[in-house]
Amino acid sequence: MSAIDTAFDTVFGALREPSSDDRSASQTPFDRHLSELQVQEYPFEYWPSVEVFAGFGAPAVPRLLSLLDDPSMRVRWYASLGLATMAEHGELIAEGLMRHVTHPHGLFRRQVRWLLRRLSPASLPVLQRAFTAATAEHRAALADILGYLGRSAAPAIPLLEAARPTLSLEETTIINTAIEQIRGPWDSDPAAPIEYLGEHLGCMDERLRDGVTTRRDFEVRSWCDSVCWASRHLDEDAPALLDASAWSPEAEDLAATYLDRWRPDRVVIARPRVTLVYYRSYTGDEASHEVSSDDGQVFTMEELLYKALQLQQREENEPSPDRIFEGLQRRKPGVYYVKMGS
Repeated sequence: MSAIDTAFDTVFGALREPSSDDRSASQTPFDRHLSELQVQEYPFEYWPSVEVFAGFGAPAVPRLLSLLDDPSMRVRWYASLGLATMAEHGELIAEGLMRHVTHPHGLFRRQVRWLLRRLSPASLPVLQRAFTAATAEHRAALADILGYLGRSAAPAIPLLEAARPTLSLEETTIINTAIEQIRGPWDSDPAAPIEYLGEHLGCMDERLRDGVTTRRDFEVRSWCDSVCWASRHLDEDAPALLDASAWSPEAEDLAATYLDRWRPDRVVIARPRVTLVYYRSYTGDEASHEVSSDDGQVFTMEELLYKALQLQQREENEPSPDRIFEGLQRRKPGVYYVKMGS
């Protein structure tokens, strides 16, 4: 059995009820699913299994929250993915996440931050209450999370501003950064609004083909795939990201290099419209398209990336599966070139 298969047995073994020959015929569908769930695929490619589990709603919440205390990073990871689909229980889940915001494992901290974003706006009041009562260590972590929520965290700005006079210089810097991410000012002509995010982002991504994937689904897969890609990439030089026993400051630094680039709600271009320029491989020329922001004011990273890749899907007459997205590069004010590689 491979290490990956063993990891899945660990995770979903923790979710399954003990087997029994005389199991009652009156089991609920939720309990039957717990006992029958079997997973053999690579974790980041078996999202549907976690969705099915979380689909049982309220009965799954306490069990998934309890698994966030499991010593296995993999168990914590899968449990958090399940919780990410349960926005209707967002406030309850957010309350359970507060004690994990300073977790010693860097990947898990980032996963908690991402999960709280997924549960917004229900998570915002919980974060505000926690910030008011927090110690210095927790205040810094909570301020970073509020900044990660972007403009949706605007109601927390007065709270952040009021805390500054009582904080250390280091804490004040973190809070100022969070306020800037939430409120701005934002650059209207950045040189590279979106950087290279990893080879998992293909320009001809099958998830976007024919418009079958929603933006919300795309964002989940982009986050999971970025962790998967970073873990495989870093494994040559540092412990795999999902190896809790080998986590170190060096692994933290390497993970941050890749994973902190993906901040979906960061405002990357403060313009209502931009022009995207593409190279068309089948004709050898370029095409340009104007795209408008959803709110008629600014583009967030996730919004701009999604629209750029969707346009690229339609632009290429003969999609090449090995072409990857390498970021956006400014040509002149309001005009950006979509960089690609193979």
